[in-house]
Amino acid sequence: MTDRALTGEAGDRLAGEMRLAGVLMLCAVHFGLALPVLLSQTSAVANPWPDFAAYALLTVLLGLFVPAAVRGEPQPWPVVLAGVLGTLVVCVSSGIPYQEGISAPGPADWSFQETGWFGVVALLSRPPSALAAFLCGHAAITFGMLAFSGGVDGRALAQTLISPTWTYALQITVASAATLLRVCEQRAQAITAEQARVRAEETAAELVHSDRQRRFGDLQGSLIPLLTGIADGSADPTAAGVRRLAAVEVARMRRLFAESDHTDDQLIHELRACIDVAERNGVVVQLAVRGKAAALPIEVRRALTDPALTALAAARSAARTTVLRMGGEVRVSVVADDPGVTVPVSAHRNVEVRTLTSPTTLWVDATYKPTWD
Repeated sequence: MTDRALTGEAGDRLAGEMRLAGVLMLCAVHFGLALPVLLSQTSAVANPWPDFAAYALLTVLLGLFVPAAVRGEPQPWPVVLAGVLGTLVVCVSSGIPYQEGISAPGPADWSFQETGWFGVVALLSRPPSALAAFLCGHAAITFGMLAFSGGVDGRALAQTLISPTWTYALQITVASAATLLRVCEQRAQAITAEQARVRAEETAAELVHSDRQRRFGDLQGSLIPLLTGIADGSADPTAAGVRRLAAVEVARMRRLFAESDHTDDQLIHELRACIDVAERNGVVVQLAVRGKAAALPIEVRRALTDPALTALAAARSAARTTVLRMGGEVRVSVVADDPGVTVPVSAHRNVEVRTLTSPTTLWVDATYKPTWD
C-alpha cells in the first residue's frame, strides 16, 4: 500500500470518528438537554402537542443520521436534505408564537438548543459554505419569528442578540474543526503525493543513469577497440573490412540513441535509425512492414535488429528490409547485395537467426517466437 493510500485511509478514519462523535453529541443534546426542558414546559403551554410532534420529528431525523455515522461515512444527500429541511420546519413551528416566559431563544427554548446542532451534524462533511448558509438561515428564522411575534418588546429582542451567542459559537467551532481536519487531510495527501513524485523522479533518474552506464559498456566492447586501432594505425580506415565495421558501429550508436525515444512503434523506429545509416552511405533501402506494433523488451528488439543492421551496413548499393508481425511472432529480414559479411548469432534465446547466401546476395532473417514457460 502506498503512502498516499495510507494517508487517505488515516484521514478517512479520523473523519469517520468525528462524524460519529457529532452524532453522539447530538444524542446527548437531544435526550439529555432538550427533552428535560421540553417536559418542564408542558404545564406552562396551553397545547404542548405541536412541541412533542416537533421533538418526534427531530428524533426520526436523528435516527436517520445513525447508520452512516456508525459506518464512518458522510451522510447521504437525501438524509442531509431531510435533516436540513426538517430542522428548519421545527425551527419555524417552534417560534409560532413565542409563549410568555419564552421570549428569547436560550436555555428556556428547547428547540433552539438543538436544531442548530442537527444542521451541523448533517452538513459536517459538506463544504463550509453549506453549513454557513444553514446557520445564517437558522438565525434569520429564529430572530425573524421572535421580532414579528406579538408581545415581544425591545428588551427581549436585545436579549435575543446576546443569549444564543454561546450556542452559535460552539456550533461554529465544531464546524471549523471539521473543516480544518479536511484541509489538513488534503495537505497531507498533497505532501505525500509530492514525496511520491520526487521518489519516482529519483528512481527514473537512477534507471536512466544505469541504462547509460550499460550503453557505455556496450560501446566499449566494440567501438573503443575500433577507434583505438584507427588511432594507433593498426586498422586501416580505407580498408573495406574496417569501413564495414565502422558502419556497423555507427548503426549501433544510432540505434542506442533511438532507444531513448518514445514512439508508438519502437522496433520500426530503431530499425529506421539503422536504415538511415545505410542510406547515408548511398544504399537504396526499401522497407515493408506488415502487422500491428507489438511491445517488445529492449533485449528482443536488439536481437532482432543486430543481424539487420549488420547486413544493411555491409550493403553496397541496394537492400530490402521486411518486418512481419503475426500471431505474436515478429520477423525482421534483410536482403542485401553483399554476401561476404558475417552475421552475428542471436543474443536472445527466443530469437532465431538464419542466413542464406548466393554469389551476389545475402538474406538474413531474425524471428522472435515468444514462449510462456
